[in-house]
Amino acid sequence: MRFRVSVTGVATLVLCLAVAAPARMLGGGDGRSDCNVTFEGIDSTNDRVVQCVDGSTCDADHVADKRCTFGVSMCLCQSDVAGCTPGTVRRIRNVHGARALVAAARGLLPASTPECSAPVSVVVRLRNNGTQPGARTIRTVAFMDGHPGRDSDHFRLVCMPASPTP
Repeated sequence: MRFRVSVTGVATLVLCLAVAAPARMLGGGDGRSDCNVTFEGIDSTNDRVVQCVDGSTCDADHVADKRCTFGVSMCLCQSDVAGCTPGTVRRIRNVHGARALVAAARGLLPASTPECSAPVSVVVRLRNNGTQPGARTIRTVAFMDGHPGRDSDHFRLVCMPASPTP
C-alpha cells in the first residue's frame, strides 16, 4: 500500500502546528497565589524546569547556535487558574535572573485584571563550547492585596545541545 502526501497537506499541518497556543507555566509556590503571576510562552511537565534543545521549535530563533532563546511573557491576575483567586498585584521584584521580565511587566502595575507583558527574549547559553547543557534560574516575587499577600515563583530554563548529525 502506498501513501501520497500532498505539499498542500504538509504545509497546512506545519501552519497549524506553528500557531498552536503558547504554553503556560505557574512557577511553583503556593497554589492559592499562583494565578497572580504566570509565565506564558514556556511549558514544563513539573512547573519547575523548562527544557529546550538548541535549534528546535521551543528555541525562539530556531537556529542551532549554541544558545536557546526563550520567548517569555509575564502575565498578571489570571482568572482561569484552578484553586486561585487573583488579587491586585501592586509590586513585582526580581530576585534572580528576571530583570528584563520584571521590567516588561512593571508597566502593567497595579494590575487587577488579566494582562500580559510583551514577550521578552531570555537567552541561555550552552556550556563547554556548545557540548554541555546550560541553565538559568528565574526567581520573582509579586506583592498583592489580600491573602496570601505574595506570589513567589522559581524555575529553571535549560538549554540542551542539539544532537550531532551523522
